[in-house]
Amino acid sequence: MTVEIALTLTVIIAMMYVLITEKMEPVIVFFIAVNIFLVTGIISVNEAVAGFSNKAVLTIAVIFVITAAARNSGALDYLVSFMLKRKQSHKSQIFRLFLPTTVLSGFINNTPVVATIASIFTEWGRKHNITLSKYLIPLSYAGIFGGICTLIGTSTNLVVSGLLEQFGYESFSMFQITPYGLPLAIIGMIYIYFFSGYLLPERESSYDRMEAEHQEYILEMYVKEGSEIAGKTIEEAELRNLQGVYLLGIIREDEAITPVNTSNMILEKDTLIFGGEIDRIDDLLEIEGLEIRPESHKYFDAVKRGEASFHEAVISLNSPLIDKTPKEVGFRQKYNAVILAVSRQGERVVKKIGDIKFKPGDILLLIADPEFHKQWERGRDFFQIAKKDNKIRLKRGNSIFVGLLFLTMVVLAALNIKPLLFLGSVTMSIIVLTGIVTLNEIKEAVDLKILIMIALAFGVGKAIENSGTADFLAEKIYGVVDTLPLFWIMVLMYLFVMVMTEIVTNNSAAVITIPIALKIAKLASVEPHSMAILVAIAASAAFLTPIGYQTNLIVYGLGDYRFSDFFKVGLPLSITFMFVTAGMLTYFG
Repeated sequence: MTVEIALTLTVIIAMMYVLITEKMEPVIVFFIAVNIFLVTGIISVNEAVAGFSNKAVLTIAVIFVITAAARNSGALDYLVSFMLKRKQSHKSQIFRLFLPTTVLSGFINNTPVVATIASIFTEWGRKHNITLSKYLIPLSYAGIFGGICTLIGTSTNLVVSGLLEQFGYESFSMFQITPYGLPLAIIGMIYIYFFSGYLLPERESSYDRMEAEHQEYILEMYVKEGSEIAGKTIEEAELRNLQGVYLLGIIREDEAITPVNTSNMILEKDTLIFGGEIDRIDDLLEIEGLEIRPESHKYFDAVKRGEASFHEAVISLNSPLIDKTPKEVGFRQKYNAVILAVSRQGERVVKKIGDIKFKPGDILLLIADPEFHKQWERGRDFFQIAKKDNKIRLKRGNSIFVGLLFLTMVVLAALNIKPLLFLGSVTMSIIVLTGIVTLNEIKEAVDLKILIMIALAFGVGKAIENSGTADFLAEKIYGVVDTLPLFWIMVLMYLFVMVMTEIVTNNSAAVITIPIALKIAKLASVEPHSMAILVAIAASAAFLTPIGYQTNLIVYGLGDYRFSDFFKVGLPLSITFMFVTAGMLTYFG
């Protein structure tokens, strides 16, 4: 093992550790790794920045904008309105929800498709007393099924295609992956249709529990110096028998006391965390020396006057809020909203709201300005925002126009008349010139963190190749499996990529494994594109955890799921996909 290989392996292992433990944002991790490879001479300056001009990265940026146009035009809303016409049996509703989501996700990036449909379906489901936990994991999987069917269904396919080109091979065509992705999608749909009803939990969501508890929201009250309740126990202060409100916890400096009991002492400068009915909060103000934060009180008054409303927002995977507290981001000032409660993994986070560090998938219950939904629904901060009085707004003229544009782009790309990047750029230009998306909406639609991370990832992939690490690992791995039939080599390669995806996310897994996979393909005399298709499918077919794929994280909090729910439903599906993919590529690849 050379020094360069040892250094590259060390950096890759360190990257994986940091990504798994979420100690840094992924884009920072890749930035540091690329700079290490650059300083040590493993890659050149041109190789370090080559990803920023790669056609795959630029295509992803264009697809972001076109997808935003589809959302803005009302095209997705129009389809969802058809999907949700009436309450039906579980299997009928699964089919009506599932098939359009899968088809759409093949041609529009699956993450915004699932985010949009999940938002509208969640509101519709609550109005019709539907158990959301029976439908939202299937919705996420439907997005994944569609994504693996075409080049543009998921960014992972575009990343693998771009890496192929970087390593000297021809990139994927629009439907090159379809003969393998489509049978898998059909198998997945059959599995979900017949078995999801039995495997998924029937669980009341945290939102529904709050509704059932008379709209109990969290409120912080501050114990002033000289307060009449300071120095008393909870029982002595008579805080156990309040009407319509109850004490959830006490925040004392950096300590959270929860749950509380009657013997807990209340001290000056404590923050008391109450849950209760909005109309009963004024009763707390009658206690001398107990005060609500002035800015919070303003919002409650606004609700009573009808000038503000309640919203539910889910923190996105790449939100700038992640690992920051409301204080650090100036949440009230930035969003003109106040956080009433934070729900994480189905449980309310009981601590001082201003000190809670946001995590992906957190559900925020907010009182916000009436324009909050309109202003932030297409930004990167939140996956989706639900408002109690959401209505599906249809703009049929724009919907048809955008649909025809998109269909034209797909057909011309499929016929190889022009490269996808060229066709996408023309489509985007028409969309912008016709005003369907504004420049500000483009800025919100293009997630620079994702694009920069993917561009940097190409530098990491090049380092794995230049250092000899890909050859070294491929020879070691192939030395162990070379006596096995090709089918089992494919199975083990799929398993390797699948495990990587579940722990470091799809695009990272693709970048790390594709150089190794291509070297193994050469040693095993396998057509390189067959191995690349295997990596693309395995990296996207993340069914086992909510963190492996963005669509899983979108539904994680909304359905009040546990990690075990994904594993229980996703394990048979993952095993099936692994063997079917390996079989198709072995005998037909």
